[in-house]
Amino acid sequence: MRRWCLLCVILLAGCQPSPQPSDEQPIATAAWPPHDYRGAAANGMPVWRVVPGASRVDLVVRREGPLARFGHDHVISANAIHGWLLAPTKSLRARGDLRISVEQLVIDPREARARHDVVGNPSQDDIEGTGKNLHAGVLQSNKWPYVIVALNELRGGDSGQTVLLSLTLNGRTQSQRVPVTIRQSGLLFTAVGELTITQSDHGIKPFSVLGGGLRVADEVRVFFNLVAQRARGRKATCKTHAPMARPRPHIPALHDIGAFWPKLTESGCSQFGKMVASN
Repeated sequence: MRRWCLLCVILLAGCQPSPQPSDEQPIATAAWPPHDYRGAAANGMPVWRVVPGASRVDLVVRREGPLARFGHDHVISANAIHGWLLAPTKSLRARGDLRISVEQLVIDPREARARHDVVGNPSQDDIEGTGKNLHAGVLQSNKWPYVIVALNELRGGDSGQTVLLSLTLNGRTQSQRVPVTIRQSGLLFTAVGELTITQSDHGIKPFSVLGGGLRVADEVRVFFNLVAQRARGRKATCKTHAPMARPRPHIPALHDIGAFWPKLTESGCSQFGKMVASN
């Protein structure tokens, strides 16, 4: 019985039943980003571009129920994050747009598990199985290849700030106001925060076995640390022309020197110089 339970839960975060198909159009067909950040940067607006690899998002998926000891907790990590952030100005509100590739999500990296005190070390087979089911079943990456995040309505001051975060997952969008810590140092910009999302809000039915004795928690904790670099505007360019070649004085070829030799002997080198100039 114990062995059967363990086999049922090795894919705890990834082997949930596929959500019911929705009527929404796949977000892969939508233009992204929805705002012209490059144009804003070219016009001198304070635009930052998210640095993939330096930024990260961690989703911590916990087990629950009377038989939770037979399962695993998981951390799903994203480092391949692409996006833009626009700081507020007198005429523009702050906003941001992020895109995360589902196929590039990483299951249970050791450093991520350590960051969130997730105990245990799933085997490589467990990790690969979880990833396969997560991409094909839970998140349906063939239909919804990206997780989309929109940031709007930045509020607050020195005592704390919040942002309206809209998360589009499996074609369903949910929004909530999230505390965020923003820092700027030179050309670097960071935004750090955390929030809780529920799988059922996005059409995902949490995995459950043994009459609910072992199940995945519907709530998932999300931690984000975004690092962005100031985007440089396009510099004005102008057409340049090669400098005009200066006319070169005519210098007699060696076989012409004989004609000048008598004059050189009569008038000296100064006369030769005049003749060169006249030719």
